[in-house]
Amino acid sequence: MTLYIILIRCNDYVMLSVSYSSRTDELHVSWADFSDPESGIGHYEIAVFSGTACTEDSDERFQETEFVPVIFNDTKYTMTDITLEPGIPCFVRLRTFNKAGLSIITESPPVLLDLEDPIGGTVKDGRDFSSDVTHQSSTTTMEGTFIYLPTHDGDKCPSRQYLMESEEAGWSSVSSDSVYGLLSDHRILFTPDEVTFGEDGLSITMSRDIQQTRMYSGAYSTRADMQGGGSYRFDMIAASGDIKAVTSVVFWDGPAGVVGDLEAPVEQWAREEAGPEDCTCCLRNNTGRSANNTGLTNSTTAPDGQDGCLCNCAEYQLDSSATPVSAHSMTTTEYESVVEDNVPSGGHTDTKVPYRGCGFQIHPHVVTRDLEGNYALLWCRFENDTVEPVEEMITLDFDPTVGWHTYELKITIERTFAVGEDWNLELIIDGRSQAIMSGIPVFSDQARLTLAVWNRDDFVPDVQDVFSSPEATAFFRHLRLPPSADNLCRYGDPFRPGDNSVSVFYAGVGTEKLKDDVAPFREVSQI
Repeated sequence: MTLYIILIRCNDYVMLSVSYSSRTDELHVSWADFSDPESGIGHYEIAVFSGTACTEDSDERFQETEFVPVIFNDTKYTMTDITLEPGIPCFVRLRTFNKAGLSIITESPPVLLDLEDPIGGTVKDGRDFSSDVTHQSSTTTMEGTFIYLPTHDGDKCPSRQYLMESEEAGWSSVSSDSVYGLLSDHRILFTPDEVTFGEDGLSITMSRDIQQTRMYSGAYSTRADMQGGGSYRFDMIAASGDIKAVTSVVFWDGPAGVVGDLEAPVEQWAREEAGPEDCTCCLRNNTGRSANNTGLTNSTTAPDGQDGCLCNCAEYQLDSSATPVSAHSMTTTEYESVVEDNVPSGGHTDTKVPYRGCGFQIHPHVVTRDLEGNYALLWCRFENDTVEPVEEMITLDFDPTVGWHTYELKITIERTFAVGEDWNLELIIDGRSQAIMSGIPVFSDQARLTLAVWNRDDFVPDVQDVFSSPEATAFFRHLRLPPSADNLCRYGDPFRPGDNSVSVFYAGVGTEKLKDDVAPFREVSQI
């Protein structure tokens, strides 16, 4: 059984404090209980008057039509040749004459033009709008919760917006000496000096340190506030790939003050996507001659003496075509939050990472076999890597380092049986869905969102000119994050009015959507 809410408006025939019409060119009028015990009713006369705009405080009336005579035994009439305007109330004046020629004037309540229906919202079972009850013990009562936003225009749930033209409240630069969660320590130092602001928004620059063999870069972080899911949208120009710059956006459920990410074999995937190549270098035998099925190496790298071999030999020997890595659904396990004050630094190359994370990377200008490609990577990993990290590479049909593009990471949360949750992550670029991952980790309320640039494959370019070291810059602006978790609209849509305010809510209980076969609709709230 499900609780349903419906919205009721006043209509032309229900004379409440305000009535509404859905037509601009006609108005239906009805009346009853007029009488004269002495001489009887002679006839009626009807005219339409308009008032001042609803925003003005005035009782002034303006006659819009001439009085129209109506015979004594009629109790309804349709006024035509009128023009109702939004926001301008109109009134019907009824003059009632008895057979002696005496009359009285009756004025209707205001009538407003209403061309748009109210907008339905979300109803949650139980008293907590942030969660939906799936079981209850009572067989005689059922409780539900909904929210009402009395405005028609504007966003139904305003997001947190950051222009990034200057430092933003709640955000901070990250200082770290590597990228946590990669296969090896990267020679990179994150400092606040590489994070700047201006008319183009936030700039994160990665450059070569001219005194040590390492890279300088920056990272900017805030609390992600992921409870309830939502959309994380931003405009971005990715850093150039000339120095293997990776522009990343990461949901990190680990210690603060760390740049966390995941390393994937992007260049290997790019080679596999480019098509087959001559991989006979993966074959060897005792005589040094190529063989069809003898003496195959189990290595994924080139055999001895084949340093120029760039093939994935394990794949080649299995004679299997490479396929893009894609995410798959998995059972979500909810872990305790792991948030520590101590920040790991250096030497964190363990195969298992004790923290949850999901992220999005841009890999531009990846060159394979004289072909250049641009790629995006969507990934997620579980705490302690209890499940293999999932990764999906997307080939981009544009250069992400040239011009602004809009990226969106959309998290949706579905309730499973009883109290479980199934989290999903979708990557949307310029309004087009690119990839969806189901069964991603369940993040704690301490998870953070981090924007960063780092060096793929720990690449550190040579310095040709100490006065002009190699560098690449990523730009971020117009970040739109979900509202804070204490805003109820984060967990469901509010009911909203159409052209005019909602008059009353009715609720019912049914075995199917919009049915009230268990408990009929009844009034639950008046506005």
